[in-house]
Amino acid sequence: MEIIAKRNIYKFYIPLILWNLIFLSMGVFMIHLLLTTIIPKLILVTLFGLGIIISINIAYIKYAPAIVLNKKGISIKNKFYNWNEISSYQLTAKSGTVFNSGECTILIFKDETFIEIYDDFYTNAKEMKILIEEIHSNNQKKIPAQLAEIDIDLEIFTIYKGNPILCFTGFSMWSLLLFIPLLVMLKKNSIYVKPLLIFNPLTIFWFIFHARMMNYFEISENFIIIKNHYFFWKKKIIRIADIRQVHLIRPYKRPNTLRILFNDFSTKTYIAGSLTTSTWKELKTNLDHKNIFVRNDFFL
Repeated sequence: MEIIAKRNIYKFYIPLILWNLIFLSMGVFMIHLLLTTIIPKLILVTLFGLGIIISINIAYIKYAPAIVLNKKGISIKNKFYNWNEISSYQLTAKSGTVFNSGECTILIFKDETFIEIYDDFYTNAKEMKILIEEIHSNNQKKIPAQLAEIDIDLEIFTIYKGNPILCFTGFSMWSLLLFIPLLVMLKKNSIYVKPLLIFNPLTIFWFIFHARMMNYFEISENFIIIKNHYFFWKKKIIRIADIRQVHLIRPYKRPNTLRILFNDFSTKTYIAGSLTTSTWKELKTNLDHKNIFVRNDFFL
């Protein structure tokens, strides 16, 4: 069995292409200015921009090298490592980088080589994790245990939710949604009415954008149910037995998020903008009591 790492089109190639196009257009503009004006500082600015784009390309290649895995070992950065050369490893780890979420697999070899394989950059990161786990579990593939059917109607759930209007995300949403109709009513006989009505598509987008971040949770002994304050028809039921880990994360400029890592290394993330810090603490305590490993990235 051999796995060749496949770079992610949306999270590796497209961002890299966009970065190059942005700096290329800026470079063409700067060269045009250099040819039409004599400003010594422009040369420094152009060289600085060239240095940035070269650094970005090097960083992307560094963070997403070519990788091949098989039963014998792993080939990465044109170097082959036998599996018995690994001193330790983490299949679910967090590492700081500006180019992705930082979720990665960490391999530490006996020669002190430290390698991070970033989940976001590869479409088959899950398959690579499964193979590494199989190799280090005496080459025996884990067979999922047969679970008895559980009647969810008999479960007792604890609800973890906040106020969908008074929280920061809710206030941000409703401030615009109420502001525009108010202006239309106040200016109903003025020339400003038509331009304001054009904002209707914007308000729809604004509502959907914020509403999708307003999930909340119901947890019982055997299930986690994810619901949404505004999309009330949405209901996702997850068996706790299918969960490997839970990560509490704080994405850049977004509300706190619950990230569920399943036994097969697939993941689902649920943004919960209405939950307060105290509610997150209670939720974490409940999960701890169920012997679920909780990685706390926003340090409650």
